[in-house]
Amino acid sequence: MKSLELKIKLPPELKNFFSETGYTDSTLFESRKNGRLRIRAAGELVLSKNLPALPRKETEFLVLIKDVSQRGICLLAHKQLFPEESFSLNFNSRIIEARIVRCRRLNEKCFECGAEITSFRNLEADADANEEWTG
Repeated sequence: MKSLELKIKLPPELKNFFSETGYTDSTLFESRKNGRLRIRAAGELVLSKNLPALPRKETEFLVLIKDVSQRGICLLAHKQLFPEESFSLNFNSRIIEARIVRCRRLNEKCFECGAEITSFRNLEADADANEEWTG
């Protein structure tokens, strides 16, 4: 991971962010097919597709991962991301490719963004498989 600065300012309602673990509770009117698991990790986000009408100077930055499910991921970023923007997220020897579907402002330096996962790679498993293949 590059030497990037974490610029997120957590709002008061997320004061217990780093101590919460396990699966999140569903609400009455939620139509989720899969449970969400809280993951507390920082990751390097690299935008791979942004909106043509919104060119960005900063395309690589650190984010906090809030939770992940079989098809989606929720993260916290210091800037707003927009639906249809795509990114790669590198964390804990994994790479997730995803597309933003929603983003809401929690404060001036914290945006909660939901994304649909389009692909997932475990770099350690790839390295093990490559080692087996090459002998």
